[in-house]
Amino acid sequence: MCGDCYHRGFFVFPTYWKFDTFAEELQQKVTYGPLQAVACAANFPDSIGKPEAFYRCPSCRETWALSSPDNAWRGYFLPMHMAKTYLRDTQRKAFIRGIIRKILLLAIAAYLFWKWLH
Repeated sequence: MCGDCYHRGFFVFPTYWKFDTFAEELQQKVTYGPLQAVACAANFPDSIGKPEAFYRCPSCRETWALSSPDNAWRGYFLPMHMAKTYLRDTQRKAFIRGIIRKILLLAIAAYLFWKWLH
């Protein structure tokens, strides 16, 4: 991260308008500025949130990953190491939420079955 590319990443784009503004700025930096579009720079699992574009800053040698927002997914623009961690943490949280939902559903079903028996 440097003054030529970005001082910080974006963990989420709160609105599509903010992403659109960012995308225009990113395009300017790729067309006229220091950022260069590069091929897939890392191995990411196929999942929601997988980055679809990568950019490299020759000044600081940072590689950035871009995941565009899509419906409920809010996207991100982060350095590669942060993108991998963010995606892994997001998937872990989704997995835990799924387990909690199943446990709650099972508890409700057990309670209703118990009520039905008595």
